[in-house]
Formats: sequence, C-alpha cells, structure tokens
Amino acid sequence: MNALPGKFRDPLWTAKGERRAAVSLSGLRTLWFNTGTLCNITCAHCYIESSPRNDALSYITAAEVCGFLEEAASHPLEEVGFTGGEPFMNPELPGMLEDTMALGLRALVLTNAMRPMMLAAEDARAAARASTPVDWPCASAWTTTAPSTTTPNAASAASPAPWRACAGWPAPG
Repeated sequence: MNALPGKFRDPLWTAKGERRAAVSLSGLRTLWFNTGTLCNITCAHCYIESSPRNDALSYITAAEVCGFLEEAASHPLEEVGFTGGEPFMNPELPGMLEDTMALGLRALVLTNAMRPMMLAAEDARAAARASTPVDWPCASAWTTTAPSTTTPNAASAASPAPWRACAGWPAPG
C-alpha cells in the first residue's frame, strides 16, 4: 500500500495538478557509490547511522560497480566517489578502485582511514620482524584549524600535530 496516497504517483505533476520542478541532466561528472552501512566505529552525527552492527545496506560488489561505470560511460564522468559506512570494510573496494582508475577516472573515498592505516601498521611490524624494507601506502592528515593551513602534515599552535600513519616519518618542521 502507498504510504503517501496521491503523492508522488506522477513524475511530472503533483497531487494538486501542479507541474513538478525539474532539472535536466546536462552531464554526470561525479558518480557516487555507497559501499555498505557497516563501519568500524559509531558516530552520533552519522547521516546513515553506520556502526559495527548496522548492515542494513549490504556491500555493493565490484561487478555491480563495474556495470554502473559501463552505464555511465556515455557521460563526461571525471570522478567516482565511494562512501558508506566505512568503504574500506567492503572487501571488494580495492577492485572497485582499480576498475575506476583503469578507466582514467579519479577516485574519492570518504573514509575514517582506520582500516587502511591499521593494515599499513601491520605491514610495518611484519617488515620490522623480518628486517626487510617494505613499501606500504601512507596517508597524512590535513589540518583544518586555520584557513591558511592547507599543506599535508602542517601543524599550527592551536592544533595538535597531525597523526602520521607511517612509522619513521620525521616530525614536521
């Protein structure tokens, strides 16, 4: 049964017989994917109430993303965004990123970065145990306390030093 009787039945006309507002699609520059609602943390301000227990949205698969990318190929697509939940909890995210970049598109991941940084730390510990040098991905925090602070690893007197994910990074300055 329709929860809103008489409303939203016609995409062009309202229930009162008035023409609906419409905006024609002139181009698709950014395509967004929600990778699922699971997250490794719970934030009170989360728009989708992601948490370690909220699996209301199942993980999207790399094959599904690939299908949507093929469908969007006729548009001037520039960027693909991934959000969630925590995108890095989706085990197929690396494949999605590879597919996106293989098409020459930018990839944007909205993440709390805890999962990839924990993996980088595990790689560093394993390399230290094996006494073998290793290359692992690193991320730096961008401070946002002052409008003029727009460089990685920049710290102001008003903010604590940014968190550095990679062991052995020198202190800024």
